Amino acid sequence: MLYSNGDAFQTTWVDNEPVGIGTYHYYDGSQYTGEWKISKVKAISNKLGDFQKCLKHGKGLFEWPNGAFYEGNFENDKMEGFGTYMWPD
Repeated sequence: MLYSNGDAFQTTWVDNEPVGIGTYHYYDGSQYTGEWKISKVKAISNKLGDFQKCLKHGKGLFEWPNGAFYEGNFENDKMEGFGTYMWPD
């Protein structure tokens, strides 16, 4: 799936939801490869309705354009728990 800002999401989709392992390529050159979950958020206003957001969740690898990377656990879209952060040379 390509987004208007230049991001791209490669994964298997079932019923318009990402399933299993996928790679999200950010427009700035960074990327995340790993597990995803769907967060269903109930909006406060009925005008907005419900929306879904894909979150980095579980084991994954996030790579920055400069060569740095974090490999480890993610929870609700954030690095969480055990993991390894490596800086470029």
